[in-house]
Amino acid sequence: DFTSEEARKTMNLLMDNQFSQAQLGALFLVMRKKTMTSEEFDTFLDAWHTKYPPGKCVPSSLLLGNPFDGKKRSLPMSLFAAIILEQVGHPVFVGGTEGLGPKYGLGGGEVLASLKESCGTKLSLFPKYWDQDELFPFCKEVKEARNQIGLRSFLHTIEKCVNPFGAENAILTLHHQPYIERFVNYAQKNFKCSLLFFGDEGAADLGLRKAHQAIRVRGDQIEESQVDAKDFALEELKSEYSCTMEDCLKFWQKALIEGSSKELNWLKVHVALLLYALGKGSSVESLMDEASSSIETAAKGLNS
Repeated sequence: DFTSEEARKTMNLLMDNQFSQAQLGALFLVMRKKTMTSEEFDTFLDAWHTKYPPGKCVPSSLLLGNPFDGKKRSLPMSLFAAIILEQVGHPVFVGGTEGLGPKYGLGGGEVLASLKESCGTKLSLFPKYWDQDELFPFCKEVKEARNQIGLRSFLHTIEKCVNPFGAENAILTLHHQPYIERFVNYAQKNFKCSLLFFGDEGAADLGLRKAHQAIRVRGDQIEESQVDAKDFALEELKSEYSCTMEDCLKFWQKALIEGSSKELNWLKVHVALLLYALGKGSSVESLMDEASSSIETAAKGLNS
């Protein structure tokens, strides 16, 4: 394992583009093999934020920590829910990039841009999306090495936690149980409230195959729960939509314009999930009424 000093030096060299492609490959593979310690995790992120300081803390805001490598086979529901939160005074910050493997596909930026175009000026507020290649130039420089490895690297893990615009709260997605401790420690130090979520295909979305582990962190208060789509009668949408732009726009039309009950309920649950990540309510179930009210506010704007 790296000492804190070694981890900081390594991250600084990486951000200053001081490694060859071969050295980057070696670094990504060895980190994949051994996994990060909590000290390495914290130090890598601290080095990143030292070189690129976050903005001033934005009250009632949410960092949506979805994976940057795309590709979901199902709808990106957390992005739809993020748009609803914006309409009721909760700024949402979403990062991503194009062309990053190993799961290439429809990215968050593409989805949000298309929905924004389809809504026109009827919804003036949209999540703040940043392309990490533009905001953090070293990410573009190391992308080739990351893609050649063809596996998720330690950068895939920590980039979801980078907070360039000072979000006060976060929903951070997890893939592996061993990282819970690292994420809890980081969340306690850096956010007012965080929801650590084992979502569908690594995103902050509910899948239909199993219940999802959720860990809400508010200082020393840690609440563990399970969020199961079956508890909200969402099985009806199991095979109707995939993650294509056409289906994203179709779902948005059904839920917000037509008010179709199936789509509306699916959206409502995901809005409640993001509200829970903001520290509201005692459970996702307890926030369904507030989620309904938030969606109604957004729908009025679209249908005016």
